[in-house]
Amino acid sequence: MAVNPVVAVGVGAGVATALGVGFGVTKITDAIAEKHPNGSSADGPAAAWSLGTGFLGVLTTGLGVFASARANPMVGAGLIGAGSGMMVGAVASGIAFTVRHGVGVDTLRDSLVSKYDHNWNGQLELDGSFWRQPETIRTERREWEDSDGDTHVDYDLYTIDALANTADANRDRIATRAELRDTIKRYDENGDDRLQGAEARRFDRELGERQIY
Repeated sequence: MAVNPVVAVGVGAGVATALGVGFGVTKITDAIAEKHPNGSSADGPAAAWSLGTGFLGVLTTGLGVFASARANPMVGAGLIGAGSGMMVGAVASGIAFTVRHGVGVDTLRDSLVSKYDHNWNGQLELDGSFWRQPETIRTERREWEDSDGDTHVDYDLYTIDALANTADANRDRIATRAELRDTIKRYDENGDDRLQGAEARRFDRELGERQIY
């Protein structure tokens, strides 16, 4: 069976770009981690590289769509493939960074607070009220399309109750940023202010975020 040359160009560009970008950005983020072996200082620059590369992939894909619409299907296919490859490579490099270097204690704490601190006061209030749910629960909206093309919306409920209650050392029903950090830090067995490998798995198993439904 003959292969459509336009498809071949797109697939070839996508695979080559994904491999090149994934390897290249991983090398860059590895170098960043080596310069910042302790704490959360490597997480921001590494994430910026992955996100920036992914954004460049989106722009390149958009140019490819434009080129295809302007009757340049070969050029368009190459750009679309390259853009898609950039996005895949960016995601892969981000995953590789987390697997290889873990996550900083402060980065993990800040990520969880940003998800659950509904009133933005920098701490988690364990008790809710008539008009406000506890800041140990968050809802995530998920939209999906079935085989008939109908769009459905689901809401997934997540909780960080175990971590917040453990962190609330003085039992004032508030988990402060300092208390949350101290609790996460207990899982940092080698003292580098990062949770890696077994440390991260143990934290996730004992105090990590859970999906209720």
